[in-house]
Amino acid sequence: MINILELRGIKNVQKGKLKQKIALIKKDALLFAQGKNDEMEGKIQIELSKSNLPGKWNC
Repeated sequence: MINILELRGIKNVQKGKLKQKIALIKKDALLFAQGKNDEMEGKIQIELSKSNLPGKWNC
């Protein structure tokens, strides 16, 4: 079963990839960096959701 943290991670990865594509079209380096940041944050959230650590994030 998928949990909240994993859903947020998937959303952030997709948001980051979209920002990167838009940044390439607009030639905006700052937006591209923000997209990379969102993507990395999402990947971290996905990995954390797979761990069995107790806490408020694993629902």
